[in-house]
Amino acid sequence: MAHEEKVIAENCQICHSDVLIRQQHLNEDTWLVVLQKMKGWGSPIEDQKVKPLAAYLASRYGLDAPPYMAQLIPAKDALALYSAGASGPVGNPTEGKSLYTDACASCHGPDARGILGPKLVAIPTLWRWNDFNAVVVHGRGRMPEFGNIVDTQQTADILAWLRTRNADNVK
Repeated sequence: MAHEEKVIAENCQICHSDVLIRQQHLNEDTWLVVLQKMKGWGSPIEDQKVKPLAAYLASRYGLDAPPYMAQLIPAKDALALYSAGASGPVGNPTEGKSLYTDACASCHGPDARGILGPKLVAIPTLWRWNDFNAVVVHGRGRMPEFGNIVDTQQTADILAWLRTRNADNVK
């Protein structure tokens, strides 16, 4: 994996898919603005990596990049992503707060607003059980695997607590 791709995996893809990145088509200055914004929102990217990453992204996904072509999937597969149960098991937010404090707060902060890891307050992944669970179980970017530390119910409890948080009630 190229150095820049590793930086993307460890800093951008902890929240965003590669699809989102590939379809942007921005110039270097605009990529720089986007990266600074993401850094302000909790991306752990180091200051010295921002400008080189903006240059790389502009060279790869700049204004002259070919159009992004979305992968087509059968309608039944798309519907399955939103079928009953896709929101995951029912969790207990009270249990989740305690589990979050023990397993997650050291990186994501006691209020889920990020430290080393990104902020978890009001992110779309909180409403996609399969995606959230996959990140917890397998890790993503800098985040290690937690599949051997928390079970499915505990993950659901953490998610239930995170879903109670939002930008307005977190101080």
